[in-house]
Amino acid sequence: MSHLSKIQKRRPGHGKTIWLFSHIKTHQVLCSLSQYPEEKKMLKQLTFYGKQTQAQEIRRDLFRPFAAVYTPSPEFGMNVYQKLREYRHVRDYQWTFRPTTKEIEETVKKAIEEERMPKFDNRLPTLKERAKLLMDQKAATIADLCHILWRETESAQKAKNLERGRTKRAKKIKNAKWAQVQTMAARARAGELQKYNFWVKRRQDAIEAADSDKDKALGKKGLMMLKIKRNELLRAKEAVDFVSGRKVPLAQRLNWNQNLRAMVQSRTTRIVNPEKPPPPPEEPRAPEPDIRQQQDGYSGEDEILIQWKDMTDGYYANEWPPEVMHGNLDIKYLGNESVLNDDLEAEADLQEEAVREPKEERKGSFMGKFMDTMRAPFKMNSVKADGEEARR
Repeated sequence: MSHLSKIQKRRPGHGKTIWLFSHIKTHQVLCSLSQYPEEKKMLKQLTFYGKQTQAQEIRRDLFRPFAAVYTPSPEFGMNVYQKLREYRHVRDYQWTFRPTTKEIEETVKKAIEEERMPKFDNRLPTLKERAKLLMDQKAATIADLCHILWRETESAQKAKNLERGRTKRAKKIKNAKWAQVQTMAARARAGELQKYNFWVKRRQDAIEAADSDKDKALGKKGLMMLKIKRNELLRAKEAVDFVSGRKVPLAQRLNWNQNLRAMVQSRTTRIVNPEKPPPPPEEPRAPEPDIRQQQDGYSGEDEILIQWKDMTDGYYANEWPPEVMHGNLDIKYLGNESVLNDDLEAEADLQEEAVREPKEERKGSFMGKFMDTMRAPFKMNSVKADGEEARR
């Protein structure tokens, strides 16, 4: 069982939604898989850009959610989350302040119009300016998110097509094998099975009448091949009869090989082997509430919903994939606390406490005895010494 599956047992739907938080002043971006910031995990995302640039705590009045991404599946969401973290890591440690190609073209074009030599600004930013530029991550994160969604949707579509083709080929092979079984059953009913019985009996008589050991060995080899072909026809006839609803004794069904049993069991509701019945079908689960289905443009399970605190933030990306829907993110803040965070956080803590197994107290150990002594009420013991009471 994977780590993601273990977490999903405690928190269903974990990884399906990605929350993006932005600092209201520096525009630093933090990614989270929960709608309330977890300080222990999110502090690792803050990079040191210089003096007084790395926060010591995650304050909810400073880091506020500006977008929520609802993905089709937890696996899809975890891939997007991982890529966002990787892209941020690359931008933090492989930055450059050289002029871009677009800036060079604009500078050259302007110089040609003014009939002069182009002049480029080679001045490097100061430490504070560099830290400010690197901490302004909101626009770059939205552009990265758009690029990641393009990649993931294309790869998901390719994987879906491959799985569809694989399923189609498997079904085609399965039908071809069953058609072969039906053909063999038809041959058996046409009288070929009786022919093989006659040939087997004749070969047995020939083996008994053989004089040399060499002739007997060759006869036994041919007899074995005849029996194999006869048994194939017989098993095919029995399998088709069982699927058609006719009665086939259990002793004959137990002689079928595993592949034939599975093939027959998949084509009928009757149980081939009562000793090893097929597993019962899984009970249909109640559909989980999906916020994507409430959108007007929802067309299928592959749709992705992005809710924005400010809808104009979506224009930082050039073009979004056709599977992406956009909506408004409604979250209200009161001072230093979030309206939706407190109850959810308390409920999650209670669920985790309920799942945890109670720890067994160490009995007989030094710490166990010490704790028992500390918990016990204080008692004054009196002893008699030389006829007088003395306190110990």
